[in-house]
Parts: sequence; C-alpha cells; structure tokens
Amino acid sequence: MTRRRICLGAVLPMAGVALGLGLGCARSGTAVGPVVAPGPQGVPQVGQVAATAAGGSLQGGELPVVALAEIGFLVSDLKAAQAFYGDFLGFRQVGFSPMRRLVFEVAPGQTIEVIRGDPDIDGRLDHVSFHVRDARQIEAALVAAGHNGTLLVVDGGRTAVGLRDPDGHRIQFIESEAARTVLSSRRNVPDPGGIATHMAHFGFLVGRLDRALDFYQRTLGFVEFWRGSSGGSHLDWVNLQIPGGPDYVELMLYEELPPPDERGTKNHVCLFTPDVERAVAVLAERPNRGSYWREIAVKVGRNRKRQVNLYDHDGNRIELMEPDTVDGVPAPSSKAPPPRDFHGNPQRVPNPSRDGTRRAEPGGSPRD
Repeated sequence: MTRRRICLGAVLPMAGVALGLGLGCARSGTAVGPVVAPGPQGVPQVGQVAATAAGGSLQGGELPVVALAEIGFLVSDLKAAQAFYGDFLGFRQVGFSPMRRLVFEVAPGQTIEVIRGDPDIDGRLDHVSFHVRDARQIEAALVAAGHNGTLLVVDGGRTAVGLRDPDGHRIQFIESEAARTVLSSRRNVPDPGGIATHMAHFGFLVGRLDRALDFYQRTLGFVEFWRGSSGGSHLDWVNLQIPGGPDYVELMLYEELPPPDERGTKNHVCLFTPDVERAVAVLAERPNRGSYWREIAVKVGRNRKRQVNLYDHDGNRIELMEPDTVDGVPAPSSKAPPPRDFHGNPQRVPNPSRDGTRRAEPGGSPRD
C-alpha cells in the first residue's frame, strides 16, 4: 500500500467535499460480502448485516460507505459548463480553480466537478467519490483482497483512499464530517427553484460483470438489488446499493466499448426529484432555456419510473428520475444473461433472480 499526501483541490470553505485526487491502479479481489434483506420498493434495508464477511471484504458492524459524494466530468469549455450546471440546472458553484475546474453543489455533501480536459481512457468520466466513515477500514479491505497501487491520502484533516476499479474508473472513498450528516440533511422536496433533492446513483461502463461484482459486492459489501435489459436478449444494467445508505451504483454493461467521445450517455449521474414534470417546468423558466438545444422529454424507463435526460455541451448525461414507479408496483428484475465479454465469450455470472441466493428487485435504470 502506497501512502502519499496529496492536495484535494481548490475548494471554497462551503464545499465540504474533496475534489479530484491523484489515483493509482488496482486489481480485482475475490472476497465474499455481506447480505442485507430487501426493504420497501425492493431497495435493501440499511443497518443490520445478515451475514459476516470473510477474506478481504468489509467486516460486520457499522458499515463505512454511506453516500455518494462527487462525480467529476471532463469538459472542453468551462464557460459553457457554468452556463449548463450553474445557470440552467441551477446548482450553486462552491469551488473553483482558475482556468481548470468548477465545482457545483447538488445537495449538502454532494457535488459535480467539471475539469477542463480532453476525453481520456475513461471518456469524459474523470472520477466518482463516496462518503465513508472509516477510510482505513476501506483500505484494509482493499489490501486484503489484493488490490495494488491504492493511495492513502491525508489533507486538511480528511483521509481518502483512491484507486482504479477493474474497468479503470477512478474511485475515491473520502472520510470527512460530511459522512455523518449527508443523509440526515436530505430534503424530500427540492429547494425553491431547484430541480432535484440529491444524487441517487452513479452509472458507469463495465465490460466484465464478474470482475465488477468481485470488487464492489464481495470486497466492498455493495448489495445487488435489480437487473435490467432494454431488449431482453442480454443484461444492460445491474444496480448495487452501497452498504451504509440508500444510494447505489449502476453498472452499464456492454458488448462493444463505445469510443471515448461517445460514452457520456452511459457514464452518468442520476438525481432524484419527486416530480419530473415540475422539474421540467422549472427548467423551462430559466433565462437561458433557449440556449439548450436538445429536446427535454419525460419518459418512463424500463424500471417503470418517470425520468428525463439532460446533457451538457460535451454529452455528459444528467438524469432526473422520480424515486418510485408510476403505479407503485415494482418492476421485475431481468433474467437475461450478461452480454458477451470483450473476447466474445459468454459471461458466467449467477443471476440472483434465478439461483435464489438473493431476491432481485427494482432500481433506477435509465431508458437508453
């Protein structure tokens, strides 16, 4: 385990969330994670762990990963990013680095960072971050599972662990005071003039489902609760809830990896809003609505939830979605197999809805 002190970025005092970290590389682990009973609307209950962990996975007790913290996108023009995220979506700017990056607050303890730069090996997705209660517990689980190149970062009283997951995404686990208040500070309705209450999930591309499950589920204790398919022939989405809170990640599966400049539809962030139609009406009243040239259309996704997709000038997707299905009836989980891997071979990953090991339930998959 490599330990380094790294500046977390230029953040104004009100931001409360670290910016982009310097990150290392990692390999996939193979430990067994905890099992949590399903809760209302199929989302697992937070709290009691039904089984103790083994090997390199997180142990029972207080679960350390509690909420989504930040997603970072690479953009070509900071002025255009300010117009979209600040003026159009209405998010307050809480951090900046001149000519380099801007930070916008979606909800207390949750931010979107935009960094000026060209697409890299992960397209325009720069990083995703999670709030944790104990970064060293995360570090220990990663080391025990054989992940190399992890960094322990200490700056301004904060501790963070950063690495790349099996698909090369930059992942950060940030320990701070915000981890203890981010959930209790959430509102059921947006602020006046706002469009969303909080970030609900991060979505990112995954080429090998088995390796992703090893990392997120078996090593870090995330809990799978829904699988979705757009056409029925193979899976397109797998949803994993973080172990200490209601937020989740959406694994966006593929047979052929899109080019870097076309990955913005898949790599995305979803924001919960209690009324999508109201959010669209708020956006329609923005002074710069005319400069947003894309259609704003409310649709019902495969998960039976109303949603609308918005895109910044570089194609990074911001999904607005209602937390419940249109009629209160959970959408069934798909029984389709995963897509073939990048070598064209079938992926042999157990389906919880088939083998009975865990009941798969509805989550928040996008339509496209």
